[in-house]
Amino acid sequence: MTQSHHHDDWLGLTGKVFAVTGAASGIGEAIATSLAQQGADVALLDRNPQGCEALRLKLECYPGRRLAVACDVSREEQIKEAAHSVRSQAGCLLRAGQRRRYFASSRAC
Repeated sequence: MTQSHHHDDWLGLTGKVFAVTGAASGIGEAIATSLAQQGADVALLDRNPQGCEALRLKLECYPGRRLAVACDVSREEQIKEAAHSVRSQAGCLLRAGQRRRYFASSRAC
């Protein structure tokens, strides 16, 4: 059976940039996949760089951009570096979690 990758932007996510922490597996992977299926640009953040890269490759079949970023969210410096990397490559980043000072609100994007 072939898998359909029909894109319907009913949520209006095309062109929006999201960072998903814990993206290499579990709930983070499911969230990242759902966002990609809706056409969002997704930055995949995880302590496991190989897992992030594997998911990035898996999500290439959907519209939008993907960026795999190794990041341990318990380390402040890594959060800053990840936010800078995503902003420099994607132009904007919607905030996630409680690290608000590094990310823009959805109104700013």
